Amino acid sequence: MGLLEPHGRHRRRDEQADLVLAKLSFYERVVVAHCEDDPSLVGKAGHVLGVGEEGGPPVAYGVLLENASQVACFTEDELRGTGEIADRTQFYDAPALRICVVDGKGVIVD
Repeated sequence: MGLLEPHGRHRRRDEQADLVLAKLSFYERVVVAHCEDDPSLVGKAGHVLGVGEEGGPPVAYGVLLENASQVACFTEDELRGTGEIADRTQFYDAPALRICVVDGKGVIVD
């Protein structure tokens, strides 16, 4: 599964991703409600750092669990959102870049 970052590409020509279907937001704090693959993760909290780019439900999420160094993937029904949105700087040191496509090429926007 490919994961999109909030400032990455949100559409593909084939099987366009529809992030409108996503119920959880980037950087939202979530709690693992259930996980058949690894029940020990149930109750752990983390933040959404990626959204699956495959079109249609169920939406998948990349979650950085607290006290973990790797992102774990979950389906939407495995997570419960808290509504708390963390600041991007909590996860990334570099400032976000804005890119505009001009004549098929990406150009950095001030």
